[in-house]
Amino acid sequence: MTEFRCSALSASHDEPVLGTASIVHSWLLVEQPGSWGHDALFESRLPVTVARHLVAQGEQHRVRVLLIRRPDRVRRAIRHAFAISSRRRPGPWIEQRLFMDADELLGVDIAALGEGRRPAAFGAPYRHPLHLVCTNGRHDPCCAQLGRPVVRALASNRVWESSHLGGERFAGNLVCFPHALYFGRVDAARAPAITAGYEAGAIDLDHYRGRAGDPFVVQAAETFLRRAEGWTGVDDVAPVRRYRLDDGLVAVRFATAAGGRYEVHVAISPAADARLLTCAAARAERPPTYTLVDVFPLAGGGTAVH
Repeated sequence: MTEFRCSALSASHDEPVLGTASIVHSWLLVEQPGSWGHDALFESRLPVTVARHLVAQGEQHRVRVLLIRRPDRVRRAIRHAFAISSRRRPGPWIEQRLFMDADELLGVDIAALGEGRRPAAFGAPYRHPLHLVCTNGRHDPCCAQLGRPVVRALASNRVWESSHLGGERFAGNLVCFPHALYFGRVDAARAPAITAGYEAGAIDLDHYRGRAGDPFVVQAAETFLRRAEGWTGVDDVAPVRRYRLDDGLVAVRFATAAGGRYEVHVAISPAADARLLTCAAARAERPPTYTLVDVFPLAGGGTAVH
């Protein structure tokens, strides 16, 4: 009997990946080698006092705290932590800190990070991209089964294995920082081109789940607009406003890097049938489906938000 896999079920339904990136702007990545359990921060060798502090502060200040580890799994005395803001304005950034004792993380100003500010005395600016691939198999087996080949294909010191990123059914899942662009159903053959494209300022729209922090419908509308106009540049478009129309549709307005404005109309409906969305799900659900209704240019210019 074939073991159930949520990613295989999602793919068999041809479920679109667009509009599924996490709603988060601020991140704290902590290197923690070794194995991780389902609840990675509490089921690793990270001291419990540190894990409790990071989880509590992260929840309070809306900072996503993730564990990361090197693909070679080698334990080193000096470890890395990264503070990241993926907000559009004033612009995304990464700071790096090297540490030897996890207790040092108790002093990180997570409140500042949650507000998009650089934590005082955290470390130094990190001016390179970072790529995270979820491989937390104890959270969902799809992540390990489909994520590890992607990590091997991306042999680079800018690639890290990550704890749960969200959207197990879209594994292999890849997130590119500092913009926090989510890509799903990434395999070993395609991963190098996706990361190389991102580092050159381009987005692979075939695997693009969305930009973290934007509402789901905005993420979907952005992909529809990009496909319609053939725009793949990371900063080609940015959302300005969203609102509901009388007929139940959602309108999303965008400003372009060239100074133009566009409006995208999207219909939202539940999937036709209910299904398990994770390998460990106890009940079936009907995930939202986004359908493009219209996309058109507007007169005048616009200023992007975020």
